[in-house]
Amino acid sequence: MVDVREGWERERGHIPGSRHVVLSRILANPASLQFRDRTIFVCEVGERSAVASEMAVALGVRDVVNFRGGHRAWREAGLPVEMGL
Repeated sequence: MVDVREGWERERGHIPGSRHVVLSRILANPASLQFRDRTIFVCEVGERSAVASEMAVALGVRDVVNFRGGHRAWREAGLPVEMGL
């Protein structure tokens, strides 16, 4: 899972085990990122992760998921959240 939110957002809480790559970094240099075969993108509500998902597909990643509802939906479901970076 790749969290594409800004650093200050991630400090307020993130999904355990998620990797942090700010969307602007993906947009600036998408070829430098190495995505695995299955990549799940998450942001706060799903808009930025949709952009990241489209970029990954354009780079040839076959199994891409946009986590709709994002981090907000994760929290509202009562799932675990880690604090800090």
